[in-house]
Amino acid sequence: MLPVGRPSGGGIAGTAGFVNVAGIAGIAGILASLAIVRRERRPRESPFATSTEGEKRCPSCGMGNQVVDRTCISCGADLPG
Repeated sequence: MLPVGRPSGGGIAGTAGFVNVAGIAGIAGILASLAIVRRERRPRESPFATSTEGEKRCPSCGMGNQVVDRTCISCGADLPG
């Protein structure tokens, strides 16, 4: 006759094995979550379009000015052309 109460083959060793497997799975889940979060933190492109066409740079300060401007809008220096 089989003993009633506890299934055979488990015991303390089976519980410890389950806890180890569950702990490893938990750590793997946390590491995967961190990898996903890090991947999302990469700088994204600006949603606003920018163009330097039709601009000329100030030789003094580097500010972009319209082609028709004669002086820099930032420092007031004369622009070439």
